[in-house]
Amino acid sequence: MAGHDVLGGAFRLNAHAPARAGRPGAPGQMPYFAPATLEWEALDMGHSAWVRWLLSGRLETFHDGLRRPPRREEAAVLDLGQAITVFPPLWSGEAHRDLAASSRRAVALREVLGVAADSARQLGPAGPGFLGEGPRAVSHPVTRSLRISSAYTAADTIRPVGRARSTPPRGAATRPV
Repeated sequence: MAGHDVLGGAFRLNAHAPARAGRPGAPGQMPYFAPATLEWEALDMGHSAWVRWLLSGRLETFHDGLRRPPRREEAAVLDLGQAITVFPPLWSGEAHRDLAASSRRAVALREVLGVAADSARQLGPAGPGFLGEGPRAVSHPVTRSLRISSAYTAADTIRPVGRARSTPPRGAATRPV
């Protein structure tokens, strides 16, 4: 898991077989789990391009259809372990008919991710897999809209081409994305 946004979306770096895990894109690309669709969406960019995109300021327009004013102030009061929960849920027709009337409040990021994963498993064609557990503190202004995840799995381990492993080799260093 590479990061989370304030609405509970998740950015992930695809490992060697993203299609088997139900994610779009090629290995090395960054898909996004969208809380409005409960599905993984291809961003058609690798990690370096994603970081450039985050720092370019275009993150501000990423959720334009799902935010309501004052969105900057709404996100600014969150700490790194929080996200915004929306009711009715963003994936529902009710939320899209009148987003301004939706109820929003700050809750633990873990709670928002758990509800999204449970909803995707119950309503979608397949569960989203691991969406993260919560953030670690980092000191950069981008962290007000993006949460960097400290959690990662063996699937995120960098593997040499041609060597499929279900677990990292003994003593191998694994790195978060």
